[in-house]
Amino acid sequence: MKIQIIAFLIGFFIAKTIFGQSEEVVVLKTETGEIEGTLTMPDMKLPVPVALIIAGSGPTDRNGNNPMMTNNSLKMLSAELAKKGIASLRYDKRGIAASQKAGMKEADLRFEMYINDAIDWVKLLKQNKKFNQVVIIGHSEGSLIGMVASQNENVEKFVSIAGAGQSAGKIIREQLKAQPTFVLEQSSPILDELEKGNTVEDVPQMLFSLFRPSVQPYMISWFNYDPQIEIAKLQKPILIVQGTTDIQVSAEDARRLQAAKPSSKMVVVEGMNHIFKMLEENTYKIQYRVMLSRYRGKTNCPDCLGTRLKKEAGYVKVGGISIQDLVLLPINELTVFFANLKLTEYETKVAERILTEINNRLDFLNDVGLGYLSLNRLSSTLSGGESQRINLATSLGSSLVGSMYILDEPSIGLHSRDTARLIRVLRKLQKLGNTVLVVEHDEEIIRSADEIIDIGPLAGRLGGEVVFQGTHEELESSSESMTAKYLTGREKIEIPLTRRKWNNCIEITGARENNLKNVSVKFPLNTICVVTGVSGSGKSSLVSKVLYPALAKMFGGFSEKTGQHDQIRGDINLITSIEFVDQNPIGKSSRSNPVTYLKVYDEIRKLYSELQSSKYNGFKPSHFSFNIEGGRCEECQGEGEITVEMQFMADVHLVCESCKGKRFRDEILEITFEGKNIFDILDLTVNEAIDFFGSQKSTSAKKIARLLKPLQDVGLGYVKLGQSSSTLSGGESQRIKLASFLAKEKGSPSLFIFDEPTTGLHFHDIRKLLDSFNALIARGHSIIIIEHNLDVIKCADWVIDLGPEGGKDGGRIIFEGKPEDLVKIPESYTGAALKEKL
Repeated sequence: MKIQIIAFLIGFFIAKTIFGQSEEVVVLKTETGEIEGTLTMPDMKLPVPVALIIAGSGPTDRNGNNPMMTNNSLKMLSAELAKKGIASLRYDKRGIAASQKAGMKEADLRFEMYINDAIDWVKLLKQNKKFNQVVIIGHSEGSLIGMVASQNENVEKFVSIAGAGQSAGKIIREQLKAQPTFVLEQSSPILDELEKGNTVEDVPQMLFSLFRPSVQPYMISWFNYDPQIEIAKLQKPILIVQGTTDIQVSAEDARRLQAAKPSSKMVVVEGMNHIFKMLEENTYKIQYRVMLSRYRGKTNCPDCLGTRLKKEAGYVKVGGISIQDLVLLPINELTVFFANLKLTEYETKVAERILTEINNRLDFLNDVGLGYLSLNRLSSTLSGGESQRINLATSLGSSLVGSMYILDEPSIGLHSRDTARLIRVLRKLQKLGNTVLVVEHDEEIIRSADEIIDIGPLAGRLGGEVVFQGTHEELESSSESMTAKYLTGREKIEIPLTRRKWNNCIEITGARENNLKNVSVKFPLNTICVVTGVSGSGKSSLVSKVLYPALAKMFGGFSEKTGQHDQIRGDINLITSIEFVDQNPIGKSSRSNPVTYLKVYDEIRKLYSELQSSKYNGFKPSHFSFNIEGGRCEECQGEGEITVEMQFMADVHLVCESCKGKRFRDEILEITFEGKNIFDILDLTVNEAIDFFGSQKSTSAKKIARLLKPLQDVGLGYVKLGQSSSTLSGGESQRIKLASFLAKEKGSPSLFIFDEPTTGLHFHDIRKLLDSFNALIARGHSIIIIEHNLDVIKCADWVIDLGPEGGKDGGRIIFEGKPEDLVKIPESYTGAALKEKL
């Protein structure tokens, strides 16, 4: 501890020496009370100028504080000015509460007080012998405040800045070097002019609109200052920025200004609407479509409020409710409405059959755990599991008999509580006289099956055999089945001996997106943090809609609109990036594959190009690529197959007759490494490739084996190197992305977010996945997982449980803490299910 304190003190004095600045609190006494200001001084013996930073009369809170002034950017600006040998004063408290009793309007009161404050501050600072010049920096309408204060106190220089961020700081520093200037109102067009190199010396007087509706009345009535008259008196030419929005000079005002000052320079700025109009007219260019997608989002239609029906449809009501209101209700509330619907005798007779169908279908949707969805929910926003369960409910509603239903992992996205409901639904289908075939890894569904067929024993070339077929009781006695080993406990995913402790975190306050109830929650860093809760409880809203978009924008990325929240704070500086590892395909091209995604194929191509036979033929690494011309088969463009588009049927894929599906020209296939050509390498599984390259003496081959190892570590040893990304499942794509991060030699601390990474994973694969997560933590990264799988939850360092139900009855934080403490929470469905695992 002593060493740390000594190190801190040494660091402090070094920093003080380098940056040479100190802060002191200055108190200004006014009629309405005391105002504190922070004076940042460079450590210089000679007199220095003072920059007096004034807030604009923009929005203030109930205490009169201006948000612009509480911003850290002003503190950063003060530090920057101190480095240049310029002192600065910043203040943010507005003591307006006492004067409100006088009956003045808040806006007028605020404006008057700002002027008086500014004048008083100037007087106070001019009395101080340390300073030889006072500079006033105004923001927004603070321009006028500063102008009056500077005129009253004969301040030599006045600069007006509309924002106090980094760009404003740049302009301030530029202006302080220049000759005294009259008014500069910052805007993006003027910023552009300055950044092009047009300094104040080039355009001595810059003026931005003083004709704004919010400004002109104050200018004339309060200060008896008419911009048009005053501008005509100026000796130097001015720059007029004309545009189309309210905050720029209108065309009419620009003409008046130019008439008053013929020597003025005119710049016409069309504004943002014009730019987007131009983009929309040129959407045939992909770069314009991309730009539009970044800056354009969806919002509810103001006429129909998102119901998609015109208002006339709302005039027809059943039970006092229109169809627009019904489609907005969650399905579980809709079920209650129709169950309690009171109709006349005639209406009952007309609607009898329709009501039976409606009630049955709503019951089916509730049975498969979708009671939290509303009927107008867009299908594009549904998860894979939700879409599959809707299809299942549709099948139940059709009441077919003697059919076979094949379901591929229907438990995706289902909480343990909802799995029991799903099993009941599947039993209903079976009792109607249907056969239900389920491909599944979920333990509860496996135990509930009448007949189990286990394929294995492992994956890839080590699988493909029927290891077992029989009942659940018979499966437990099977010695070869990996599934049986985990069900009986002979193999298991161990609970960690200790949970990682944490001191640093990222905190969200006041999250209100979708059904979240103004929640505040801390996400610990350098741990595995799992977010759990029943389906629809608000997990994705909290992590995917609030946390990820907000942090992505902080780190310079772009994302969809950030969900409603008050603030994100905490130790954000301890991470350098955020990665959302979802189940989207790893590549859009059919030629993309696992080894191209991990950049291993670059090393394989390099190895083949360095062979003696390649050098003799003049083959470069590009000749072994199927993405560019040179070595690939041009008949099929390196695909290995020809796609025949069928207008009304599924496309037909035929093996390329030229290369026979081998993707490369014959002369390229003649180049072999240890008896294998480039196609043979792409046809190997990851496990086979690691064995093949690892057994070679070549350093390049051993490097390839090492780069492929992360794919094996995440349980993808069975995937072929050249397997098209379009044939990979969502879970496989997600694990390839995970492997790409594990493959990086070193990486700055990042935050990884995984959305149900156990989708499609066997117990044995989940164990490998957890090992990969621990490897990421060991490298200094942090992990947040949205998950229902109990094996992952029991291995977490920290659990955040949302609920207690889905939809409007969810959105609350039920629990934050260790898994052992979660089981003690009676209202947590996750805790109840987790008891058996712990």
